[in-house]
Parts: sequence; C-alpha cells; structure tokens
Amino acid sequence: MDNLQTKKRFDYKWVIISLSFMMVFIVLGFCSSSKDLYLKPMTEALGMDRAVFSINDTCRYVTTAIVNLFFGALVAKFGTKKLIVAGFLSLILSCISYCVATNVFMLCVGGCLLGIGLSWTTTTMVGSVISKWSPENKGTIMGAILASNGIGSIAATRLIFFLRSGSTDPFVYRKSYIVTTIILACMAALILILYKEPPENTSKNDGGTKKKAKNSWEGLSWDVGSKKAYFYLACVSIFLTGLVLHGVYGVRSAHLEDVEMNPSVMETVININMLLLTLTKFSTGFLYDRFGVKTAMNVCLFSSVAVMVCFYFVSSSGAGIGFAYAYALFSALSLPLDTIMLPIYADELFGSKSYNKFLGIFVSVKEAGYALGSFSINIFYDRYDSYKPAFVVCACIMICVFMIMQYVVSASRKEKIQHV
Repeated sequence: MDNLQTKKRFDYKWVIISLSFMMVFIVLGFCSSSKDLYLKPMTEALGMDRAVFSINDTCRYVTTAIVNLFFGALVAKFGTKKLIVAGFLSLILSCISYCVATNVFMLCVGGCLLGIGLSWTTTTMVGSVISKWSPENKGTIMGAILASNGIGSIAATRLIFFLRSGSTDPFVYRKSYIVTTIILACMAALILILYKEPPENTSKNDGGTKKKAKNSWEGLSWDVGSKKAYFYLACVSIFLTGLVLHGVYGVRSAHLEDVEMNPSVMETVININMLLLTLTKFSTGFLYDRFGVKTAMNVCLFSSVAVMVCFYFVSSSGAGIGFAYAYALFSALSLPLDTIMLPIYADELFGSKSYNKFLGIFVSVKEAGYALGSFSINIFYDRYDSYKPAFVVCACIMICVFMIMQYVVSASRKEKIQHV
C-alpha cells in the first residue's frame, strides 16, 4: 500500500522531462544556436571564405538527414538511452575537431560528428521520448523542453563574448570549445546515471484504464501515408523552411557586424531573441494544444516573412536598430517551425501509427534544407557583398510555403474525417 502511494506521489516522467530540458539547453544552446558566433572569427583566423567554411555546416546537415532516415529502426534496436549517450560522445568529439581544426577537412569531420550528435539528442529524440513518457499535452511539454534552447543560447552567447572579450588572439574561440566539451561530458554523466527507457505501455494509467492523448489519433500507416500528395507537399515546405530560416539564422551575427552595428547592441539583440525564443517555443506548443495546428503554424509562418523584411532594413541607424529588435521578436516566433512544429506535423498529419517514421523523415528533410541553407545564403554574400538580395528571395519562398501548408492541413483534416 505504501509503495502504491509512493508511485502516486512521484511520477518518474518528471525526471525524464527535466533531463530532456537540460539536454536541449546544453546541446542546442552551446552546440547549435550559438554556432553562428564562430563564423566570422574562425574564417578570419583560418583565412577562409565564408562559403567554403559553410561546407562544414553542409556536412553536418547531410549527416543529420541521413541518420534521421533510420531513426525509428535505430530506436527499436538500441533504445533511446544508448542513442543519447552515443550522441553526446559524438558532440564531444565534434567540439574537439572544431577546436583543433586548421583546414576544411577537419572542419567537415567536426560537422559530421555534430550532425550525428544532434540527431540523437534534440528534436527527433525529444519528440519520441515525450510521445511515450507523456502523451497528454505533449505540445505544451515539448514546447517547454525545446524552449530551453533559448536559455541555453543566452548562456552560450555570454560565455563566448566573455572569453573573447579583450583578447587579441585570433584563435580565442578555441577556449569556448574546450569549456563546451567539459559541459557536454557532465551532461552525458547525468544521462548515464538517471535516464530510463520509455515505458512500453503509456496508454494505461495507475488503474489500468486506457487513456488517449487529447490530440492523438490512430493515424495512417507508412505505406498509406507516404503515398498521399500532401505528404510530399509537406516535405517540400519543411525543406524550404529549413533552407530559409536556418540559412538566415546562420548569418545573423555576421550580417549585424556587416552593417556596423555596435557590439553591445548586437549582443543585446541576440540575447533578447534567445529569451523570446524560450517563450515562443512554449507558447507555440500551448497554441497547438488549445487552438490546433493551423493557428500555431500560421503565427510561425507569418513571422518568418516578417523576419526577412526586418533583416533587410537592419542598420546601425536608429531606425535600423529598431528593425533589429523587431527581428528579435519575429525570429523567435518563426523558429518553432523547425523544432516543435515537426513532431506536431507528424502527429497531426499522420497520427500515431507510424509516428517515429514520419517524424524521422520530416527531420531528415529539414536537415537537407539546412545543408543547402547556409551555403546558399553565403553565396549571395560572396557574389553581392551583401545578404540583402538573399532576404528578398527568402521572403518570397516563405510566402509560397505559407500557401502550400494551408492546403496540406486542409487535406489531412479531410483524410482524418474519413478514418474517424
């Protein structure tokens, strides 16, 4: 009787949610979201063109895309804990590679290792873990977990600027990679000690009564769902979104420096953006749980177009700084398209039957967009000595994505009605 009461008082899912929060805080904050801060110092220290340097990002995203294609099979064979630990090992080796890199090959090795590590510790893994540990209100919970990316980015940004401050050493960025390696090792130790595999049956409560998540449905099998036209349109939209948003995000700091924005103002804009991202990822999940996928999606898509407009007019003038602060808001509202919205798309469009398969494909398609995004945006810079032409093209692309996704959601709803 006492054991039963203890179980009712404490649910281990909160340990898993806390570990997931910390994992995203560290991995996305220190290894991904702050990576654009290394673009200018590393290219100057190593004497590389930005487009050449961005090849390491292409390697990262291609690797992530390939790995995520097999996500469902890998989880079934090895379990989530082994994959997460392997992911942290890859991230540690990636930081070491970037730290000692002196040529493009070493940077590409670091990019491949980073891609593997992110595949097994971020969006796809969190979506899989939370769908099993806490299927109810998973939009809000995933939003809260992925929101830690913003806090982690603020911490990483502060660390990088602190270590860089006052230094004349062109390789000062290596200190940041050393500290990040230590932090990753500590988090990996926590995972080894505290993490448990998701329960086999999450559909039962303590009394054994089956309980479905509010927004879940049985869904379509992979064989059926993958033949739907809206599946391919969704993939095209996700690919273009990844290409545009991450390509622009990756040149954020470089563009602000190019327009000669004061470093203190630039740091403030970045920190506000990361703080707002913490709130918007949570609010996106909340909007989905309360108002449905279309409302959450449209807020993000509208903001993605506004990002391009704001970034086009950013400058060191008073009005230009105002656009920079507006960018911080709209960027935070748009970036959930590449994170929390992917698990939501997989569940909302195709249901739980082949959830891991569709989620893995969506993340792979997004990463394929990432692979071309950074390279494509930097080609514009190398050709025109400015990112502004790229922002115009990107705005047009996101308007097209907005229209395509209206059809995708409507078509999936009709399909769902036919199967209910």
